[in-house]
Amino acid sequence: MGSAFTQVYANIYMLAWEQDLIQHQAVKHEIYGRYIDDIFMTTNEPLEEITKELDHAAKKGGVGVGVGVGVGVGV
Repeated sequence: MGSAFTQVYANIYMLAWEQDLIQHQAVKHEIYGRYIDDIFMTTNEPLEEITKELDHAAKKGGVGVGVGVGVGVGV
C-alpha cells in the first residue's frame, strides 16, 4: 500500500464492508479473520451456501474490492 494514510483508510473501508460476513460467521459459530486485505474463514456449510454469501459481499464491494474463493481441506 502507498502512504500510511492509505492503509488506515483501507482498514476503515474494510471494517464497514466486512460486517455482514462477520455477523454471518458469528451466527454459525465459525472463525473469521482478516490480515490487511486477505480474509480467512472457516465453515461447515456446503460450498454453494458460502459461495452465495461471498457473492453477496462481492456485489456490495464497490471499487477496488474483489472477492475470490479458495477452498482448502487442511491447514
